[in-house]
Amino acid sequence: MNFRRGSFRLWIVAATGWLVLDGWALNLPCTFGSYSAPWCYGWERYPLTAGSYFRTYLELLGVPLLALIIGTALFWAISGFVGRQRSN
Repeated sequence: MNFRRGSFRLWIVAATGWLVLDGWALNLPCTFGSYSAPWCYGWERYPLTAGSYFRTYLELLGVPLLALIIGTALFWAISGFVGRQRSN
């Protein structure tokens, strides 16, 4: 069993799910697109600033990247406890 490959695939599935669900929750079509959709009422009265774009990108991409960094660090730390096999 290859735990690194399986964990990476699990991370890809979880990150994709995060991007889709968080993008849906943030109403990204209203945020970055036109305000003509009926559910975008009120967006034109509260235009986005540079800070809110940064927050949106940080929320969308920061959480999956942080999970990848933590997972990589955990695998690196755990691999330090595994003894190397000696070849005779």
